[in-house]
Amino acid sequence: MSLIVVSYFALWQPVRNGWGNRVVYPVLSEIAEAYPGATVKTSGRGVRVTRKSVEGPLNSIVTRPPAGVKFLLPALFVVGIAPDRPWWLGFFAGHILLAVLVALSLAGFIVGLTFFGYFGHGVQLYALDAYSLGFPIFAYVKRIGL
Repeated sequence: MSLIVVSYFALWQPVRNGWGNRVVYPVLSEIAEAYPGATVKTSGRGVRVTRKSVEGPLNSIVTRPPAGVKFLLPALFVVGIAPDRPWWLGFFAGHILLAVLVALSLAGFIVGLTFFGYFGHGVQLYALDAYSLGFPIFAYVKRIGL
């Protein structure tokens, strides 16, 4: 368990901090150059996408780097209940996939498909939390054999 905590802070944190600036921002800013009315800016460790043509509260959406505290604490629980099984790797992969899904949906938002902005916001706000809470419960139920 301590190996995961040390790896998280020593190895994953630097990668995680560069997620927005080195991965998401260059891709989304190139897409935004082709579609006027959308701006992409770095916002802390994340990326903010704003569309001027969209009215309402979701004209600006911010992505966050994947696998933060919502990954670390449940992953420690998963390792604690099943140290002999690498379920936490699948849990980590799910967090990465959700982050990629949010980034792709923001690309659709930049292009002009407003639905994808709402979708990405919903994935980031609700699906990530549901996954972070649901996966450890699933692992626990699987471990005790229910």
